[in-house]
Amino acid sequence: MGAPRGLLAGLLLALHISALGSASHEVPVVSAAEGQDVVLDLQGFAWRDDVAEVLWEKEGIPVAQRKGEQVVGWRQAYEVLSHGGLRIRQLFANHSAVYKVLLYDVHGAQVFHAAIRLRVLKKVSKPTISWDCSNATLTCELLRGTDAQLKLCQKQKCYYTDTQALIQYTWANLDAPFKCTARNSVSEEAMEATVHCPVTDRARFICLVGGIGGGSLVLAICVGLLILCVSKRRKRRSRRNEEELEMIVHRTTSREGGRGPHPTSSTSLPPPEASGPPLPPAPRRQAPRAQPRLPDLHTQHPQKKRPPPSSMQAPRQRGPPPPRPRVQPEPPRRAAEGATAASSP
Repeated sequence: MGAPRGLLAGLLLALHISALGSASHEVPVVSAAEGQDVVLDLQGFAWRDDVAEVLWEKEGIPVAQRKGEQVVGWRQAYEVLSHGGLRIRQLFANHSAVYKVLLYDVHGAQVFHAAIRLRVLKKVSKPTISWDCSNATLTCELLRGTDAQLKLCQKQKCYYTDTQALIQYTWANLDAPFKCTARNSVSEEAMEATVHCPVTDRARFICLVGGIGGGSLVLAICVGLLILCVSKRRKRRSRRNEEELEMIVHRTTSREGGRGPHPTSSTSLPPPEASGPPLPPAPRRQAPRAQPRLPDLHTQHPQKKRPPPSSMQAPRQRGPPPPRPRVQPEPPRRAAEGATAASSP
């Protein structure tokens, strides 16, 4: 008989352990914020009038009891309510534990028992958003909170969801604000920020290179235009100089061409000695001509400053030209002097 009884006891113990294990896995969890009050209700039990005693234990240690209308609390923070629930005031982190409730009827028999796990969490603080324009990096940081979850969104699209207290994100554009949300099971906070960055070093370098390149191009164009204008002016000046030189040469050649026929005409005419008989004696012909030539000499004297062209003198000459035009005017002067001397006494 002892062996069957031992076997039956072992089976019952195993069933009890498995039941406890399954019950521990099915213990409901209640989360509450630190510093607030919480009420642990009797889940899955309808209150009956035959319940005479309610006992709450924390990790196997009684913390509060109610018998009828009498409430017994071993600690001030705990209180059993009329419907059997447990109220805990001013929660702290050490209040996190597994609480067990036991109900007894008027006969002392247990009518209900249950376990509840309480988790005391710190409320999340408002996240802070900071950014670094040189690296195009945005940081969302949570300073306080238990089991918090951070989420960073832009344009209603969430880029990161993390359970850590810090999120770093490298942005591609800044056309919309960023929203960082911190959340846990007892609280939620959010912050929104619009990032304004001046020109970054990379963009500044690109702008600098572009400005230098553009300035160099403009300078090269200006220098080219200046060289082109200078060359055009030089060409114009050279053309003008050539034209002036051609005009001078043309005038010179035209003047030389106008003077050319006079000596040819004078040379072409035969000398009076060779063409005809000898002239009559000079005194007889020159004596009467000496007097009428005097006024011609006086009238032609001021024309020495600006002698007429040789081409105009040729048609004005009448008769054969004198053989020596530059020497012949001297005898008339002497004759005139002799005539004046003869007339004076």
